Amino acid sequence: MSWALPRIRIHTSPSDWASVTKAIDCYFPGRCFPAVSVTGGRCALMCKHCSGVFLRRMEHVDGPESLIELAVRISDAGGEGFLLTGGSDGSGKVPLQRFADAISTVKEATTLRVNAHVGLMSRTELEALVSSGVDAFSVDVFGSDSAIKKTMGIDAHVSDFLSVIGDLRDLGAPIIAPHICVGIEEGQVVGEYAAIRSLVPHAPDALVIIALMPTKGTPYECVPPPSSGSILDVIKAARAALPQSRILLGCMRPRGDRSWEEKAVKAGIDGIAMPSQGTVQSLAENGWRVTEKRMCCAIR
Repeated sequence: MSWALPRIRIHTSPSDWASVTKAIDCYFPGRCFPAVSVTGGRCALMCKHCSGVFLRRMEHVDGPESLIELAVRISDAGGEGFLLTGGSDGSGKVPLQRFADAISTVKEATTLRVNAHVGLMSRTELEALVSSGVDAFSVDVFGSDSAIKKTMGIDAHVSDFLSVIGDLRDLGAPIIAPHICVGIEEGQVVGEYAAIRSLVPHAPDALVIIALMPTKGTPYECVPPPSSGSILDVIKAARAALPQSRILLGCMRPRGDRSWEEKAVKAGIDGIAMPSQGTVQSLAENGWRVTEKRMCCAIR
């Protein structure tokens, strides 16, 4: 592995930084912060929006030793960390618990940051990951039971995913970053605002807003994606409801049209993953202090 770009780059157009009153973090994880699947391309659920397609594009590890070896390679190459994820089992859990000791080893031996996408893990399993030194936990949240049933095909409930957030808070997880996918219910905006309201009592460290990406090879490949206006409206609602949380626009979103990215920044997000270089340049030219980071947006 090699990287042509610096880990963190800060730039603005104004020569006097004192004149800059606005700031935005731009995240470009790339090879500095790869996504790692512990199940390869396998997933028991084969959710309609993914069907394992995204898993097949990730780095794969087949056990704890394999994860340690990969982490050492990432560290030696100057990387920042990795997203640890994988396919879900039949209950909606991502099977990360057997990697807890390996994560502890990675944290002791390197300075890598770890973002874990956990699914519906039990409190005991979450406790092992918190104790291992995981830096951030990404948790999917939904606004309706029907979205969970239609997309994931399991009889789980909105409250089950919120319970994961509550358990992580009780266990002292460093960063809890729920994810809301705009359009997850067959491309329609149905429960997104309810999902935002459900997070208010939890006051999460960060909220990552993503959007349905109709993907070839999935049942949703022909579903129209949510409009940029719909995504912007969700961002505005999240900013108003969660004033103390970092609001982030994640990398999982359609990126054919980039013209609305700057509007998302002005709508109140604190960070954006994978913006176009045109967006970065325009923000800097219009008085924003832009910090480019080579990691997941859930990580501070």
